[in-house]
Amino acid sequence: SAETPIFDGDVGWAHLRGGGGAVALDADTGEVLREVRRSAMTALQPAAGGGAMWSTATAEQRVIRIDAATGTVLELRAGNGVNAVAYADGVVWAANSDAATVMRFDVADLDAP
Repeated sequence: SAETPIFDGDVGWAHLRGGGGAVALDADTGEVLREVRRSAMTALQPAAGGGAMWSTATAEQRVIRIDAATGTVLELRAGNGVNAVAYADGVVWAANSDAATVMRFDVADLDAP
């Protein structure tokens, strides 16, 4: 089963309970569009935006991006205790509670060759 969904336009996202990945849902019908498996996704606060779901893998110090169109998983190095993300205007912010820092990721830079 999944947790409460977050939305980005026509797509809703929900973590699978137990941190095993996420599902993409049609925002109108609730139909599952795709399920993406990725262990240890642990965000206290995930986000949706820029055509993706954003989450974290705290123990692995990673920010996780799941592309809505393809289901492709991109992992970004983050700091100690990364456990929450927010998306706004093409930027993802990641809170690192153990390090007492916030990291910024420009989404446009993620697709650069």
